Order: sequence, then C-alpha cells, then structure tokens
Amino acid sequence: MKAFTTKLGVLIIGFSLAFSLQSCGKKAAKMEEAVGEGVEANADTDKIQEETHMSVAEINANISDVYFEFDKAQLTDAGRNAIAKNFSVLQMGKGVSVLIEGHCDERGTTEYNLALGQKRAEVVKDVLISMGFPAEAVSTVSYGKEKPQCNAANESCYQLNRRAHFDVR
Repeated sequence: MKAFTTKLGVLIIGFSLAFSLQSCGKKAAKMEEAVGEGVEANADTDKIQEETHMSVAEINANISDVYFEFDKAQLTDAGRNAIAKNFSVLQMGKGVSVLIEGHCDERGTTEYNLALGQKRAEVVKDVLISMGFPAEAVSTVSYGKEKPQCNAANESCYQLNRRAHFDVR
C-alpha cells in the first residue's frame, strides 16, 4: 500500500508539473515552431514580439513630466518615481529614442533659465541611463522659459512650467 501511495503521489506531481509547464511554455513553443519553419518564422516571431511592444504614440501618451522645485535641478522623490515609471514605459518601445526637454518658469533671465533647464534635462538623462536605458538613445535640450505649459503668473502655473518633458521618437 505504501508503494502504491508513493507512486500515486509521484504521478500527481508529474501531471501537475506537465500541466503548468504546458501553459507557461505556449509562447516559447510557438517561437520554436516558427524557427523551424524558416522564412515564415520571422513573421511569427515578430508578431509575438510586437504583442509586448507599444507604438511611439502610445508611449508618449503614457509618459509623465518630471517636475522640479523653484530654482533647483535636484530630483524630488516624486521626480524619481516619474522617471522610474517612464523607464518602464520606454522599455515597451522597440528601438525608441527620447529627447528630454528642460523647462523653467518665467522668473529669471533667459540665459539663467536656459542653463537651469539644461541642468534639469541632464539630471533626468543621467538617472534614465543609470536605470539601463541606452545612452545613445537619449538627448537633451533646454527651452528655458520659452515654451511654457501654462501662461498664468501664479505659483500653480509656475510649478507646471518647472519640468523635464520626454519627447519619444
């Protein structure tokens, strides 16, 4: 009886393992099957890979700006979280590149704000690269105070203008 119970247990475990591997391996099996079929394999493999990718428009729709405090280029916790979220979204793109635009509010000289906007864009770029995004796929530009998101002269509007914006291409 003990031998029968042991064999039954092994059999149950074997069936459970086979079932779980079968459900987990469907994509891999599909890819292996495609590889064995030559030219048609590339189309099947590309289709499977495309299922996990987003278009540039979809990526841009899911990217967030990174906001900064007045007269600062240091990241806040919210800024670091926004970059981490953006990194995850960017990974869904196939061969995308990103232009990080540095922006400032209207206070200060044009020259000062261009320099501050560049520092903001560079800080975001450095963190994105440290997370694993390809350095050759990231560039920066500063618009200073020249392209505001909001035009009212109040603190809530100034806050919206102090940002690094991701333009994915």
